[in-house]
Amino acid sequence: MRLQDVREYVDRELTYPIDSDRVREHVGDLTVDAPTADASRTVGDLLPAGNDTYESPAALANTLTANLPDEYVGRKYYDDRGPNIDADGPRDEENQSF
Repeated sequence: MRLQDVREYVDRELTYPIDSDRVREHVGDLTVDAPTADASRTVGDLLPAGNDTYESPAALANTLTANLPDEYVGRKYYDDRGPNIDADGPRDEENQSF
């Protein structure tokens, strides 16, 4: 399932408040798709250790998003606001304002 669809899914499938153990029991095997198939994780993988309680779908979705590994992040260190001075290779030295 795409990351964008997880919040709606957990809102529809779970009753809140809910603890981590129940989340794992009901949707822990749900795969959250990564940009590369071999890096995908399950909801159970993304939940922190322990038995936290989530008061809303947003709280659960925020926790899952916060625990995503680097494979889910776009270009690392990308900055569309100006040149990356520390970057090797060609740089556009001209500042542009849109």
